[in-house]
Amino acid sequence: MTLAAKVATEASWRAEKLKRVQTASGGEIITTVYGAEWPVRLGRLDSAEAPPAGRLPADDAPVKEIVAYMKQLGVKGGAAPGLFAPKAPFWERPTFVIWPAASKDPAATEQRFVTEDPANFAGPKRDFDRSKATLTRTDYEVEFINQFNKLTAMGATFNPDAYLHPELTLQLKF
Repeated sequence: MTLAAKVATEASWRAEKLKRVQTASGGEIITTVYGAEWPVRLGRLDSAEAPPAGRLPADDAPVKEIVAYMKQLGVKGGAAPGLFAPKAPFWERPTFVIWPAASKDPAATEQRFVTEDPANFAGPKRDFDRSKATLTRTDYEVEFINQFNKLTAMGATFNPDAYLHPELTLQLKF
């Protein structure tokens, strides 16, 4: 699933970049040489089936509810709050990168986030819009890749040898 999301997202990013270039060869260079690296871990052991439906907030949920949901992801229970307490891995900025990307209309969702909570989302929107306006879109893509990988690997167990296979060894006698 993660690999499929990676391939589809990279294809849409590539198409977006190719629309902006003057020559196809220049577009190929931009998309291959200056594209962000996106590693994907394979061999997940703990997710043979999809989780039950209804665990995510609805698409039209208030932004505060979405942020509250994202902030509780990956937080270990029992930790005392305070200045040196472990922080949630998904605060407002990562939420702004991940949530709109999964919506039906990312631009409208981004605008809704800014409208409902300008103090937390106007800055990230400005930064990511600036990055998206460039030909390479590097800042936005790197941030998305980092947050997506963090989200998809959270709490996961991987088998590092899942896609390795033994080689047949021949015993030759002369």
